[in-house]
Amino acid sequence: MTLQSLITRVEAGSGSDRQLDADICVALQWIGIPQSDYIPAIGNMREDEPGWLIFDEGDDADNVTTTPNLTSSLDAIRALFKARLEGWSVSTCDATNIPPTSVIWQGGIEDVNDHCRSENPDIHRAFLCAILKAIEAQTEQK
Repeated sequence: MTLQSLITRVEAGSGSDRQLDADICVALQWIGIPQSDYIPAIGNMREDEPGWLIFDEGDDADNVTTTPNLTSSLDAIRALFKARLEGWSVSTCDATNIPPTSVIWQGGIEDVNDHCRSENPDIHRAFLCAILKAIEAQTEQK
């Protein structure tokens, strides 16, 4: 699963999507808690409950956790932003007569033209999509 395919899914949908939440967490190897507190090689999703991941820890495959609600919680999205885009800036706008917009850029205000932007009728998805675009841009720079 590529970041671009996740970006497409975020942009195309609306509202909460627990399967998409889990897919993003698996792709980014991130579940919203400090990495030292979990096994980095996450990836087994519970088929019976979307949004839940199974950690393989030796013989103990019953170690499960839920993924953050990335498609419906600004707190979860902000946590992802802080964890993955340290030193980046964000501006998110949800005004009456324009679609919700989120702009993320690296550096100071003078660098705002080199940004990752998303507009979506759902403010959660606009913010999440801009973050995924910024992570993708950051990955391409390395």
